[in-house]
Amino acid sequence: MKMTKDLLKKYTNLIVLLQSFESLWNFYSVSEGELYGKEVKESTNKLVDYFDEVYKFDPNLFNLKAITLNSKNSEEYVRERLKGLKYWANSQELFPFSQPGMGANETSRFALQGFLMCEKVDLCKKLNLDVFPNIISSSGEGSYHMNNIRWKGHLPWQAIDLMDDDFVNQMSSTDTIVLVADIRKSQDLMTYGPSADFFRDKILDFTTEMRKIIKDNYGVFDKFTGDGFLCYFNSHLCEQLGKDYYEQLIKACKEIMDFSNSFFSDWVKNIRKLPPNSSGLTIGIDSGVVKFRDLDNHLFAIGESIVWANRMSSAGEKEEIVLNNIPYHKINDSQQDIEFESIQNVTKGGESFTAYKMKIK
Repeated sequence: MKMTKDLLKKYTNLIVLLQSFESLWNFYSVSEGELYGKEVKESTNKLVDYFDEVYKFDPNLFNLKAITLNSKNSEEYVRERLKGLKYWANSQELFPFSQPGMGANETSRFALQGFLMCEKVDLCKKLNLDVFPNIISSSGEGSYHMNNIRWKGHLPWQAIDLMDDDFVNQMSSTDTIVLVADIRKSQDLMTYGPSADFFRDKILDFTTEMRKIIKDNYGVFDKFTGDGFLCYFNSHLCEQLGKDYYEQLIKACKEIMDFSNSFFSDWVKNIRKLPPNSSGLTIGIDSGVVKFRDLDNHLFAIGESIVWANRMSSAGEKEEIVLNNIPYHKINDSQQDIEFESIQNVTKGGESFTAYKMKIK
């Protein structure tokens, strides 16, 4: 095919659009659809439309043999990719491709990997570049993405790149604030609510917002416990991200309580039998060394401060934040706009202790 100035311009435009799409897609895919959602779909529409435009001049862009994907004289593979991308770009779907037995993100990465690589190689050859770029595809991308899947539910996205065995060990040897939250009278919310589905949906809404607040404040969300949740603010992790772990804890506590107080106030309006001192959230806090371990994509955390944070939570009433001795002194010595009230309580084993209710202005 004779290379005209117009065709040269179209090839150049197409390879730039391919590169733009792939850059945005990689961030989008690795973040499980959290980053650049609007931008990657806009880029997709431009790319697919321009593929159709250049096809009028060079149908070999769709030919599997011509782009050296395989030896078939077929356009089906490329057309399926472009059709799937176009539908996705104009829908609410999170990822463009899916198949049984594999996640939609992984399916999409696999579907696009060969297509993008072969089209770029073919265009580079057509452009007769002076310096041919490295165009590769690696299974290491899948491994990297697995790290994202492993930690996405627990960590802020800024921390995922940091996670390896050494970083987990450093977290396990530095101070960690433990936060245990308990939904008071959660059994009544289930028993006297409109339906099991209503309870399930409310719990999912609540847990989703709590996870977001914790991660947005550079904390580690461990798990939903059935009637509350467990999370951590680690000093080493926050330091690596330029944050102070106590400041992030205080900010998170305020956001949690601001959301929870109104959330449960609305929830109890739907309860058939309203108990005295109706449902709400209580937070218990302690600090110390927590041993973290990632085993089979499951986060394990062990430490005495987890036990004591749970005891602090048990000592409080709804809409209260209760601290053990060490975190109380840490905050009291550094924060001037927070008030505390001391309380006395006893563990289930009969051990008495002093705790402190924190009132954030």
